Amino acid sequence: MAPISGTINLRQALEAKLSGATHQELRETIEDAIQSREEMILPGLGYLFEILWKHADEAERSRILDVLARHFS
Repeated sequence: MAPISGTINLRQALEAKLSGATHQELRETIEDAIQSREEMILPGLGYLFEILWKHADEAERSRILDVLARHFS
């Protein structure tokens, strides 16, 4: 994810950038953002996590929480 500048809302910018993206394009975007280790990318990843969480059912949320709990234990 490239840094987003100007007055546009981060959510709007990501929606515009990722609209119509394929599974592969989404994967590449996420992996590139993680590999860059740039702090300015974290809000974008946070928005992607927000989308994931909002659309996850309870079983998926439990799995996410298990992964996070294992990481932080």
